[in-house]
Amino acid sequence: MRLFSNGNGFGIMLPEMFLFIVIRTLVIILSVIPIIKTPPGELMAVMKKMKVHRNIALPLIFMMRFFPVVRSEFSEIIDSLKLRGLISFRKPFVTMEYLFVPMMFSSSKIAEELAAASEVRGISANGKHTSRREIKFRKFDFVVVILTVQLTVGLYFMERVMME
Repeated sequence: MRLFSNGNGFGIMLPEMFLFIVIRTLVIILSVIPIIKTPPGELMAVMKKMKVHRNIALPLIFMMRFFPVVRSEFSEIIDSLKLRGLISFRKPFVTMEYLFVPMMFSSSKIAEELAAASEVRGISANGKHTSRREIKFRKFDFVVVILTVQLTVGLYFMERVMME
């Protein structure tokens, strides 16, 4: 934007800040999508093949399973509050209480269920863990990596041109 405006005025800086945020957010979202779409067992096998330590891999896997469940629970709580007419902008602290108290109990329950499920699957067992999934770097993976690198480099240079 500065390329067209000669950088005069604050009103011209707002689109530049927006572009700055959008470019970074786009790169993050596009690089996270393949990870989110991968099943947790396969992702654990990939991390094991990449020799990522279990103390790093396990929390990442738990987070990736925890947040989608919490997000759906959050939307259910909001729908329930809307149905009962308890969401009010006049009393924001009461509304936050109605939202966060059930959310804390629900999150605690979800965390316990995920921990129990992973214990049943033997996640904390000592010894060698195997996977029934064969992990290979396929053509699709190669295409995704190439496209992500090209997009990142392209957005980087586009930002450099826009900021001059």
